[in-house]
Amino acid sequence: MTCTIAYLDRKNRKAYIASDSCASSAYDYSIVKNEKAFHAYRRHDILFGCAGTFRLANILKNYEFFDVKDKITCELLTKKFIPELKEQIGNDIEEDWSLLIATKNNLFRIQSDFAVLELTASVEAIGNGGNMAVGAFVALNRFAKKHKIKIKTEDIFKQALEISMSYHNGIKPPFVVIHN
Repeated sequence: MTCTIAYLDRKNRKAYIASDSCASSAYDYSIVKNEKAFHAYRRHDILFGCAGTFRLANILKNYEFFDVKDKITCELLTKKFIPELKEQIGNDIEEDWSLLIATKNNLFRIQSDFAVLELTASVEAIGNGGNMAVGAFVALNRFAKKHKIKIKTEDIFKQALEISMSYHNGIKPPFVVIHN
């Protein structure tokens, strides 16, 4: 599987998504160049993070789902993005996948049944070890703030993924961190 984690820095109005580089099954894995965390086509302000089939990432990276002026809302995702995504996917995708979408103001999770969830939390993860990665990210971030330790957000992501990897064999480096 994989682990993809998103963080919305509401204070600085910045979004991040990080992911590993593993393609795995129940029996084996491969380290791949295919990105699971990437910017939307022609929209550097919109971040995608995928878990599950790589077919989803292939489609999202190469198709323009959003106009330049589209403001990403739950309504837009439900009325415009989901129908277009369904049209592109057709019957060519497995049922078990998840998608994170992050902007500077919002964090969304799209489930494999095409439900759109607008999240209130600042951190969310999908895939193997997602809960572990969220816990590690939150703990590291709180510890750094409490003790006034300067740590780059990218380094916190990498440590959270390393911790998650320690307990799940479907998570492997290199880790990719992107932001808007």
